[in-house]
Amino acid sequence: MLLFVIAVFLFGILSDYFGWSFYLLFFLPLSYSYNLLNLFAIVEGGLLSGSRFIAWGQIKSFHFVPIDINHKYYGYSKEVNRGYELKVKAKFLSTSCIITSEEMKEKLSNVLSELVKVNEEESAVQKPR
Repeated sequence: MLLFVIAVFLFGILSDYFGWSFYLLFFLPLSYSYNLLNLFAIVEGGLLSGSRFIAWGQIKSFHFVPIDINHKYYGYSKEVNRGYELKVKAKFLSTSCIITSEEMKEKLSNVLSELVKVNEEESAVQKPR
């Protein structure tokens, strides 16, 4: 996408055409910004995955999928071939991230299961019976 933006910008400069309709082409890469730089972070309030934020209360489930020969990410690199894909399902959307080591898989599994469990307990206490 970055190459596309640079090419469109250079085309606009070289053709001396900088009308308002030309600038609309710069919004095309924003449609792919949901996975901004392939960032994934666990923060105090939830998960950040690209430009998406999923609060702990919105997470319904998560699971690890081993990357084998039939997986869509198989073949990109040797680290990925031995890794896992973490899939987090929320109320309205889902996200995924690639885990390349067994150690990181265990850490994420412990953290996510603890935080999701704590959140389920808090929501059960808050619901009137």
